[in-house]
Amino acid sequence: MRYDATLHPIDVGFDLRVHGMTAKLSRTVRTVRYQSPDGDDRVARGDLNTILEELRTAGYKIKLAD
Repeated sequence: MRYDATLHPIDVGFDLRVHGMTAKLSRTVRTVRYQSPDGDDRVARGDLNTILEELRTAGYKIKLAD
């Protein structure tokens, strides 16, 4: 499956949440692969607000690209 972006530790090389790092996402993303707090593989889909809410709930800090 293809994603617009991925924050999953296996793809990034480390867990952004553990290091308190902020991820920068495009305003056009509609699918983002990530890891839940339980360690499950997840995909946030939909409009930007839905994706941001899901990722922030999972513990990710997100900044939108200009």
